[in-house]
Amino acid sequence: MNTATASAARIRGNQTSPASAPAVRASWPMGEWESADDFETWWARLVWAHPNKNRNAVAKTKAIELVMAGALRRKEFDEGYAALRAANGERWTEQRGRYAPNLWQVLDDQQWKHAPPVMPAVGEYPSAEEYLRRIKSQ
Repeated sequence: MNTATASAARIRGNQTSPASAPAVRASWPMGEWESADDFETWWARLVWAHPNKNRNAVAKTKAIELVMAGALRRKEFDEGYAALRAANGERWTEQRGRYAPNLWQVLDDQQWKHAPPVMPAVGEYPSAEEYLRRIKSQ
């Protein structure tokens, strides 16, 4: 077995999966995911849509750690990640995702919490709820 194959096998062997780890499986629901399978489906969709495909196994382990620590909530992440995509969409898709951070970086830096707010299109006014939420966060 060559070193690349051995390294990949070692990463897969060390990867925590909510569907396979009994202690993790027993603790669902958490982080707004209904079950380990719900998390797996969400993760597969996130990986498929994200332009940078590097370090996804490590990113998944980080995501599970954050969920178990209570630092990763599905709704908060989805909203923040959507704002990151909207703010950086052109740059992230440039040169096949070369400038997009990998998911591990997004999770480790908790970038979804620091995403710029999505501003309405020119000529549209924000809703009163959006305005009040933005004022409170400042």
